[in-house]
Amino acid sequence: MTLKFFIAAICFAFICPLFVRAENGGFAGGAEAEIADVEVWDGAPGGVLVDSEASEGRRELEEIVATGYDFKAGSLEVPVNISKIGRGDIEKSSAVNLVELLQKKGGVIVRSTDGNSHSGEISMRGFGENSQLRVLVIVDGHRLNRSDMGALNLMQIPADNIESIEILRGSHTAEYGNNAVAGVIKIKTLKGAIDDSIGARLVFGSYGLFQAAGRFTGNSGDWFYSGEATRYQTDGYRQNSSAWSDSFNLSAGNFISDSTTVDVGLNYNIDYNQMPGALATFSQAEENPRQSLQDGQWARVNSALATARLTSELSRTQIDAPVGVNIRRAEWTWDTKWFDNDQWNVSFNPRADYEFTEEISAYFGADLSLDGITYAGYLNKNRTDTVENSDIDMQTFGAYAGGKWEALEDFTLSGALRGEAARIGGQDVRYDAQTVPKYIYRRGQWILNPLYSNPPKVLSSFDGQKWYGGFAADFGANYKLDDSQSLFARFDQLYRYPATDEVAAYQGTTMAKPFNVDLKPECGQNYELGYKYCAGGWDFVGNGFVQMLTDEISYDANQALNVNLDPTIRYGFDARFSYDAEMWGASFNATIMRAEFRSGKYSGNAVPLVPQYAGSATLYAKPLEWITLSATFNYVGPQPQGNDYLNAYRKIPGYCTVDFQALFEVCRYGSVFFAVENAFDKNYVSAAWVGSIYPAIGRVLKVGVNLKF
Repeated sequence: MTLKFFIAAICFAFICPLFVRAENGGFAGGAEAEIADVEVWDGAPGGVLVDSEASEGRRELEEIVATGYDFKAGSLEVPVNISKIGRGDIEKSSAVNLVELLQKKGGVIVRSTDGNSHSGEISMRGFGENSQLRVLVIVDGHRLNRSDMGALNLMQIPADNIESIEILRGSHTAEYGNNAVAGVIKIKTLKGAIDDSIGARLVFGSYGLFQAAGRFTGNSGDWFYSGEATRYQTDGYRQNSSAWSDSFNLSAGNFISDSTTVDVGLNYNIDYNQMPGALATFSQAEENPRQSLQDGQWARVNSALATARLTSELSRTQIDAPVGVNIRRAEWTWDTKWFDNDQWNVSFNPRADYEFTEEISAYFGADLSLDGITYAGYLNKNRTDTVENSDIDMQTFGAYAGGKWEALEDFTLSGALRGEAARIGGQDVRYDAQTVPKYIYRRGQWILNPLYSNPPKVLSSFDGQKWYGGFAADFGANYKLDDSQSLFARFDQLYRYPATDEVAAYQGTTMAKPFNVDLKPECGQNYELGYKYCAGGWDFVGNGFVQMLTDEISYDANQALNVNLDPTIRYGFDARFSYDAEMWGASFNATIMRAEFRSGKYSGNAVPLVPQYAGSATLYAKPLEWITLSATFNYVGPQPQGNDYLNAYRKIPGYCTVDFQALFEVCRYGSVFFAVENAFDKNYVSAAWVGSIYPAIGRVLKVGVNLKF
């Protein structure tokens, strides 16, 4: 590690003086020559560079965003609690992956079960178990969410390939459909730049942390393109928790005409991680959080995401037609068994926006998503003794329409309606493992298995299907008090379909009903009331919310079944504040919330895995123009353990951690950062279910170098 640090420091010390010389005009032409010959970015989707003279009669295009509001209009114009993480925020952060970006810059809680920072479940607006099923993640118009309950592979989208992230808090089912119950995270990847550029990032840290990333962006005439590659690895904080990830990204596009752009993107990712498993008690986590009670459990996932997008702006109409294909192959071993899971998804989400007058506009769209899963479980690494085979599929079809009307000056009404249908179907056969192998190992030799049967004895099977229907609506009102502040209110009628493995028992799980046709979709209502202020260096948004759900889905260990819970309610207040001055600044994110059962046998009890208080605060100072020093305080309050509907067990203790970072922008071409995360080495638990405790990562030291030219 010391040698790596030494080499990186020497390289940076040698290169930066050359860049400083160039920045001061020391190279041919100097900075003034570059500025005199600058070209104009025409603003088209995907980013096309055009000559300033040739662009004089060419109309600039606004960015078209697939499904939902166009937030380029400004946050004061829409009735939504929205925050944005820009490219500049990403480059100045010590975050090495998307998970850390969401936590550090977005104020989003992510629960980890392996003690590492690169994985976990996204939690927003008071959802605990399987919270990732209630947050929709969209990448370049394509849904990243899987049809099953598996965690999102957030390492598939490396931080160095992200242009921006938009976080929409609250329900947005009418605009976005299934999974958009608690929020929507929209990710825009790099697609090109005003100038040809290349960049690199090198990070070293505790527990064998290493990241190397390189990228390039450019253009040629009406073409624009970009590429990126990232290597990430860690030995892991806990025993048996090492991980690595390789990601490769390419994109290209063409400005077909003054009004039409097409772009394509390709992402390939290989992700490997060991699984340290749970500890049995809080005492074990307190005495030695780094220990693991199991060994040899691991998972490897190969993912490929291909996207294509056509955008066009006519006189009054904007058209956006994204299509995506996501392929995922996972293999893992657990409890001396081996498993394969292959998944694919195809989505097509065309949308058209039409402006009738300056005061009235409307949009119409459709969403098609097709998913397929094949699964197999084996008794041996060679995959010759099969104990289970599954073939699962899911299809969703949705159509929606909405619009907005400026009823009075600075007072806007908006609304949307959606109808959607979904089908889950499939087959599964599970065999008696004792009858599968022809030979077994006994007393040091292989012998014929006396229980062997060909074909093996069937333990359970199913062949079923289930159709679901969903209806969603929203209504919003937004009033601009003046150019710096606004009030907003909104109502959402929402739904969420069950995931495939909430309905069907496969992948080695056992449920009382192998194919549960009685499981209903979640549905409910969401209410929001908020205030925004944005002027000078001040930015504030605060809103109260109430969400009432019926038929919320959760696993009941006593029934060995996913069931529809009694009605629940979540109510609270979100606040986000920031102030930026020349020499210092501050930001603050906080959520106060209560999630409880409204009626039934758990009436009044808290919903598991939901903290009542959570927040973060950052203070920064700039003693010199090129130095930024910051401190961040993170707090998550106590919360009931997973499956503890009676609130009878010990709560997961609340915790507070502190992070420090120093950023040195040595020149326009490079910067160095030093960071200490969880600086006081707080020992805390990230997630817990009754009898399964998952410690969080301890103190992490990081040093990184960013280059861009």
